[in-house]
Amino acid sequence: MHKGRKKQIRIGMEDVGNCSEDIMNGIFAYREKYKDLDVEVEMMSPRSMLVQLDSGNLDLGILYGSEFDMRNSLRCLPLHDRHVKICMFMAKNHPLAGKKDLTIGDLSEETIGILSPDVSFDFRRQVCGFFEASGAAVPKKFKEFSSRRDLEIALISGGCVTIVYETMFIDEKHKLFSKEVQGKFSSSRIEVFWKKEDMDTKARSLADLLKERLKKFDQV
Repeated sequence: MHKGRKKQIRIGMEDVGNCSEDIMNGIFAYREKYKDLDVEVEMMSPRSMLVQLDSGNLDLGILYGSEFDMRNSLRCLPLHDRHVKICMFMAKNHPLAGKKDLTIGDLSEETIGILSPDVSFDFRRQVCGFFEASGAAVPKKFKEFSSRRDLEIALISGGCVTIVYETMFIDEKHKLFSKEVQGKFSSSRIEVFWKKEDMDTKARSLADLLKERLKKFDQV
């Protein structure tokens, strides 16, 4: 007897720092659990996700919720939310790395490394918000990078400084100087987004599986 074709589910995923591996493994577990589905996953930028969700070429998107905060046309479910420390990052031999009582205001005149809008809709907005919330002057010099790795390399080489979630450079943190912005925290909310109503059930079952896997980060 001829078997029918499996229903294809296309999932786009943003690099979400130290949660990425567990999310990817959770998607693989979802694929094993629902063998009647042909589940494909691809790393992509929020911009690419949005275009493909709107065109119907993508079924689900997994990323930091702040990237799609203003997208009211999309359905979403939270996967994980934790308030994380905000840290200043720079090369270990950067002149400011040796400054006693370094504050966020000391970075105002520096070149700030950020992810380009093609990679992250809200990176620059969040960085500016950290300065404003601390009462510091918002920097005028920004340098855009097309990937987290490119930004990381520039930081290590002294080409820029930045301020971001403490978890963003977790793998290479030993190569960078970092200092917590005292008393400053931000939500690192990760969500799954979709557009088509007929994806509701599948999105919820995937979300339940991923939420369980990400619980361990609540204790970090």
